[in-house]
Amino acid sequence: MANIYILLIVLLLKVLSAAEQSRMFNLIKNLYQPEARAACRENYTDLVTVYNEEENTELINLINTRLPADSKAWIGLQRSQFSSKWSNGDEVTFSALTGSCGPKPCCAAMKTDASWDSINCTKTRNFMCYKQDQTDLTSYHLITDQFLSWYEAQSYCRKNYTDLVSIRDQEQNEAVKKAGMNSSTPFWIGLLRDDWEWDDGGRSAYRHWGTDQPQSILGRNCVQVEERKWQTVSCNNTAPGTLCYKSKP
Repeated sequence: MANIYILLIVLLLKVLSAAEQSRMFNLIKNLYQPEARAACRENYTDLVTVYNEEENTELINLINTRLPADSKAWIGLQRSQFSSKWSNGDEVTFSALTGSCGPKPCCAAMKTDASWDSINCTKTRNFMCYKQDQTDLTSYHLITDQFLSWYEAQSYCRKNYTDLVSIRDQEQNEAVKKAGMNSSTPFWIGLLRDDWEWDDGGRSAYRHWGTDQPQSILGRNCVQVEERKWQTVSCNNTAPGTLCYKSKP
């Protein structure tokens, strides 16, 4: 039964990965955010969800090709209720999170007792990646020679392994604890808890916030790309560009 469950998760990840790759990006101009969303849904599929660094770079290049360099453009991220999400898109079926995030995003770091600490995602920590090979076997890799923010650790794991580790149940939590025994301090795992969701419901925990972002100032509930970083702004603002995507048949 456990093997079937693991296989279903692997198949889901492959479907999500295929969904990320089967999209075309488009740029339209000069709209308020509600108008931008409506235009994307009428003419394409929706405002863009960004899944990884490669897509973010592709979108920035699209902006700089179609508009003056580093122009602002809407993406599909909006403020919502606080929720947890795994970096690799897994459904959250288990949590050992302790503490409180307060009004700002926080990320999970596993402690020596296998509980998870709630820590500001910009703090630097060791971290654990996982690698999934062609036979769908998973190995864990504790990175102790670098101290990175959660966002930097996510990027590192995606470039060098598969992603930050996700944990589906108590058994896997114990396995990750065992793999991290060489760390005497809490290390990042792949859980992000924030109050941002994608318009199309996409399960992306990728973020590319600018300095001092995201801001919790009242009314700044939408997100624009600005000078290659993401900034929170009022949804009543206009932007020179809007980034949409269209699902490929």
